[in-house]
Amino acid sequence: MSDYGLERGALELQSIGPIAFGPGDVLFVGDNGAASIVAIEVGDDGRSESGPADAFELDELDGKLAALLNCTTDDVVIRDMAVHLRTHDVYLSVMRGTGDDALALIVRVDHRDGTLSDLDLTDVASSRVSITNAPTTDDERLDVELPDAPEGEELEIGGGTIRIARRPARTSTVTDLAYVDGASRSPSPAR
Repeated sequence: MSDYGLERGALELQSIGPIAFGPGDVLFVGDNGAASIVAIEVGDDGRSESGPADAFELDELDGKLAALLNCTTDDVVIRDMAVHLRTHDVYLSVMRGTGDDALALIVRVDHRDGTLSDLDLTDVASSRVSITNAPTTDDERLDVELPDAPEGEELEIGGGTIRIARRPARTSTVTDLAYVDGASRSPSPAR
């Protein structure tokens, strides 16, 4: 068991969306398919860098992701990005493919040389908490993804064309993640 009560084992993600770093090496992941938030200890590769990171360029990220995931660039959708505060590596939440055959992955970009690697989830320290009031899998409500959704119908608006996708409401269970350090803060009293 880790310092944060996470247990080791295989982790399966049904989907992946927003991600954010918390304390230490813990990455929080929104798994809308399972209506849950997952905490994953990503490890630090023995590095202990701190302080500001240098900017780096990573050309043709979509092509490099497609090569890593053995697919076409059309099959790669980056859902979110988070930077590890200590190691400065960039973590991407990525969906490979669409529909029932889609695969949820976490890809790490090493800030030192731009090397991409997918996070091995076969034996990681993790924990999952369910979102009890999330839309069910059979909920018929739809959410709209704008603008320029990767797939969906095209609409002519104001002389231009946009693409929108209508997705099940469950896919919008978690739309953003942020870690709050636990310090209790109250707003200033009204005067």
